[in-house]
Amino acid sequence: MVCFQGAYHAGRHIPLVNEKTWNKVQDILRSHINGERTRKHPHYLKSSIFCGTCGERLLLQICRSKTRTHYPYFSCAGRHAKRTKCNQRSVLVYAIEDAVIEHYKTLSFNSDFRERLEKDLKVELKNMRQDSENEKQSLLKEREKLERKQTKLMEIYYEDGISKDLLASEQRTINHQLGRIIERLQEIDQDFKITEKNLEMALELAEDCYTTYKGASNHIRRQLNQVFFKKIYIGHNNRVDTELNPPFDTIFDPKLRTGGITLSDVLENERPTGVDSCGSSLLSPISYPFTRSSSSKVLVIPAGFEPAIFWMRTRRPNH
Repeated sequence: MVCFQGAYHAGRHIPLVNEKTWNKVQDILRSHINGERTRKHPHYLKSSIFCGTCGERLLLQICRSKTRTHYPYFSCAGRHAKRTKCNQRSVLVYAIEDAVIEHYKTLSFNSDFRERLEKDLKVELKNMRQDSENEKQSLLKEREKLERKQTKLMEIYYEDGISKDLLASEQRTINHQLGRIIERLQEIDQDFKITEKNLEMALELAEDCYTTYKGASNHIRRQLNQVFFKKIYIGHNNRVDTELNPPFDTIFDPKLRTGGITLSDVLENERPTGVDSCGSSLLSPISYPFTRSSSSKVLVIPAGFEPAIFWMRTRRPNH
């Protein structure tokens, strides 16, 4: 907006980004402030796993025995720094690695379930398109109404019918409403073909994710964890609980597998009051972490491209 002689006018320049994109970028930058840093002991689970007791991150520590054998442990950062009263003990890295692999087994589903879920997703997308078109027509009418009101205000102002202060106040209100409408129209105009592609990729990742994860290299496992989960919590007795990223929080809903609830019911339950179907987590983009071959197997061998880090060469305990 440009202020000229006390009145605000829309600028003629093309914005580099809209306000929503700018705010989203700032949120992402803020979220990276306390992200993972380069350390002496890297591991693919770092920054993904958290203490199931107090919620703090798990730190990697390397202990050396009298025989100079290295044993890596994950320890609660809260307990280590005495920030919390956490009583969770350190656990061998291998045990946590195995526990996370076993958790993937609880998420993995077969091709029959995928076909049923894919069919339901297409129905939901069709409903979303219809709802989007109805909302778009309503917003276009509201935008035309505001633009006519804006023109009328300028005519009254030039006829000395209102003061500059009142004109500026009314223009700010109208421009704010127009901005919200334009932003919403841009959201509605998103390409549903891309959305369908994203969902296909999500289903491909989710189908038999246990086998994929178990056979993947370390850096691919890291990417898979970041795609599927917000956080992985490791509790007592190596119990694994997770917070899933969208749209996997919907795809992996356990109620869908039992057949006791439909996909439409799940989406309706997760949708906040007053939010239309276009706000569904199903529309979240997916970052595809690796390339698959025609046989749907990971092309990278389990050892990975990178040279083995030193604890991969140590003796693994028999237990």
